[in-house]
Amino acid sequence: MMQTMLSGEATDNPRWFGLLYGLDTQDDWKEPAVWAKANPMHGITVFQEAIEQRAEEAKHKPATLNEFLCKTLNVFVSANSAWLDRTHWDLCAVDKDDREPEAVFIGFDLAATRDLNAVCTLKRYADDDYFAKWKFFLPEEGLNYVPQHYQDIFRNACDSGILHLTQGNVMDDREISDYIISQASKYDIKTTGYDAYNAASLISRLHDQALPVTKVGQGMAVLSNPSKHLEKLILGKNIKHDGNPFLGWQLGNCEVYEDVNGNIKIRKNEADKSAKVDGIIALIIAMHCSLDHPVDHGGYGFRTF
Repeated sequence: MMQTMLSGEATDNPRWFGLLYGLDTQDDWKEPAVWAKANPMHGITVFQEAIEQRAEEAKHKPATLNEFLCKTLNVFVSANSAWLDRTHWDLCAVDKDDREPEAVFIGFDLAATRDLNAVCTLKRYADDDYFAKWKFFLPEEGLNYVPQHYQDIFRNACDSGILHLTQGNVMDDREISDYIISQASKYDIKTTGYDAYNAASLISRLHDQALPVTKVGQGMAVLSNPSKHLEKLILGKNIKHDGNPFLGWQLGNCEVYEDVNGNIKIRKNEADKSAKVDGIIALIIAMHCSLDHPVDHGGYGFRTF
């Protein structure tokens, strides 16, 4: 209301008194000299060191930038923001990982008939030590619906082998179930997590093979914890991958929505309907399964000293 009065969009009301503290339009939020403008109690109850810590986190973790701008600098922002800087993801790349995993989980995200489908195999070696690999499936005619500016990304994914084009103009999910079954022949899969959307026939085939499956809801209450845990692992370089740029591109397409309780949900940037995040969602589903099956440390529930 105060801002609309100042801009002339609302009628001035002499009964109202307003006092706004905030940055000017031209101010750089990274510059410490401007922070006091938005904090009238600066140096009394709000200290420079605390603001510096929040600002430093916001520089390296885009998901916290909106919170810093809104709650510390009184800048109006959207509820959505970029999730993670791709640089942190790229630093987690390794050539290969041949270690014997403590447990293996699969997460998959199915799409509409002509869209991208993702399967993530997540190997866990310890509470904070993971390796993830992916396989994507797309009907070959679905490639025609990929915008021209993304064609090279998909072509390179095909050439690298991470993206498999299936015959026809609609997805045959038998190829996906065959791939999951082949992964189960290599590893002792604890469980396979899935979003129920379009998954009935595929899950039926996995049941026929006696493979354990877990339905993972897509609500914020379910996905917030694994999303935050994954974020922590990426920032700590404790989850590795082979560095395929198809995943780096998808991570860059992710935005995070945060509710008033601090729960988060990772989703596609709504500004670009053609962007893909399916591989990241499949990873979050697999991480949910991992957190539901904690590492067995060999104890009996008693504390040791």
